[in-house]
Formats: sequence, structure tokens, C-alpha cells
Amino acid sequence: DIYASQGNWRDLVDVLEREAAIADDDTFRIQVYSDLARVWYEKLERERNAIENWERVLDIDAGNTYALFSIAEIQRAGGQSRERADTLQRIIDVGAATLEDTDLVTVYMQLGHIYANELQQAGEAVEAYRNVLTIDPAHFEALDSLELIHRGQGEWEAVVNVMEQRAQAFDD
Repeated sequence: DIYASQGNWRDLVDVLEREAAIADDDTFRIQVYSDLARVWYEKLERERNAIENWERVLDIDAGNTYALFSIAEIQRAGGQSRERADTLQRIIDVGAATLEDTDLVTVYMQLGHIYANELQQAGEAVEAYRNVLTIDPAHFEALDSLELIHRGQGEWEAVVNVMEQRAQAFDD
């Protein structure tokens, strides 16, 4: 805390790394690696070091969605679309049983956006948006995105199906 209050981030990193090395409690090590990741990213602006420490958290607790969300945010800020898509998929893989539906919808929507607009992978985008509709059949943003993709691909039957699904959602 002394180093943090003085803004002496490098010395704080050294202390935290020593703490992590001698800690025998996983919960404490997760906290220390999380602190290290935040210092590396927020104070020292070192993305790679931050991600390495979030990965250390995941080495201890592979299902730690907070670490995965943090990695995805670093990748978003750094414009790392492919890596972020992979991280979002990891969030889905480990968090499908534990995340709230609204969080899953948000992750699938981000994934669909990346595939459609940044990676130009229409098939994967369609899959992500369809997963949103599995959770929330009346999610209009997902329906709009699907329609746009199908129109762009000239898939008119799929466009009609999406429009029918939207009409059904309005009726419900």
C-alpha cells in the first residue's frame, strides 16, 4: 500500500510478485495475480504483462470468468479482434453453466459483432446471433444483425425467416 500511495508501481510489482511466489493459498495467489494484472495494465500500461497475470489466475482457476472478461477488455482496447473472439469463446465455454443469461447474451452479441464486422466471418457471426436467440428469441438487435448478414449474403429465404421470427417476437 505504501508503494501504491506513492505511485511507485514498479516496486509494488516486485513486492506482489514475491508474495505470489511464496503464497501457498490459491485464493490469495489469485488475488495477488489479479492485483498484478491491474497494476500492469492500469498503471504501467503493459498489456502483455497484464494478460500473463490474468492467465496465471486461470492456471489456478480455469473457470474464473472475471479474469477472462478482463483479458477480453484488454484485447478490445488493443484492437486484437481474433484474440478477443477466442477469449469470448473461452468465456462461453467455461461460463455457460454459471453466467446469467443476460451476460451470455452480451458475450454472444460481442462475438457476433466481431465475426461480422471485424473478421468478416459471416458463418460464425450467424452462429453467435442464433445462440442469442436461443436464450432470448425476441432479441431484436440479434434479429437485425442476422437479417443484415443474410441480406449481404443474398440469402433471401433466411431473410424471410428472420423477418417472420421478428414478427413472432412482436406478437409475443
